Amino acid sequence: MFKNAHLFGDRTAIRDNHGDYSYTGIYLSSRQLAGQITDELSGKELERVAFLCPNDASYVITQWACWMSGQIG
Repeated sequence: MFKNAHLFGDRTAIRDNHGDYSYTGIYLSSRQLAGQITDELSGKELERVAFLCPNDASYVITQWACWMSGQIG
């Protein structure tokens, strides 16, 4: 899914109680978090990552970040 986010750019991907989120915004936030996950796991891949998020855009950002960093989320 995130691999095609650039095709939709500034179109609204998610609308929650906090506002609207574009595909580009979600992608960039996910990339940043993916870097942090990779650093925390010392570059390992296919690690199981558990996360707890509210039912909003943070869930999608975290899920994409896990996938982007090569983890099982």
